[in-house]
Amino acid sequence: MIDFENVRNTIVKALKEYLGCEVVLANQTAPIPKYPYVSFSVTTPLVANGGTWGRCDDGKDRKQIEQIWSITVQSDNTQESVDMCLKAYNWLDHIGTQFLSDNKIVVQRLENITNRDNLLSVYYEYRNGFDVVFSLMDEINVNEIDEGEIETIIIGNKEGMEVIT
Repeated sequence: MIDFENVRNTIVKALKEYLGCEVVLANQTAPIPKYPYVSFSVTTPLVANGGTWGRCDDGKDRKQIEQIWSITVQSDNTQESVDMCLKAYNWLDHIGTQFLSDNKIVVQRLENITNRDNLLSVYYEYRNGFDVVFSLMDEINVNEIDEGEIETIIIGNKEGMEVIT
């Protein structure tokens, strides 16, 4: 099973360190960080891709899955919002790819950066963001699968039955 919390913590910690600002889960009832900051939401925790499981020599079955995140940079300055968003985009697109790969996370696809400004009562909160598709490996230990054991097989029809044990 994928350790979604570890995946989330790995990505968030690295982005926070690279960007030098807070990276927080969106839509929370918590104080808003000081500008600029990045919010994220996992819009699709698991994309049903229809792939098949593969048995590996290390005793695990694995299947590639995808997870979709929405990343948004918030600021009280429009240029700062754009610049931070480009910085986050470039980290996911190139700079951080080796780090992510070392942690079994692959950036499969990045979507367009779009304006996500928001009018807050009498002033704007400047927002720019994009979606990112991560590729992950789901895994199950083979010993968790009860495959059972076939003890007897009957081959043939009524006249010529052969029992193999």
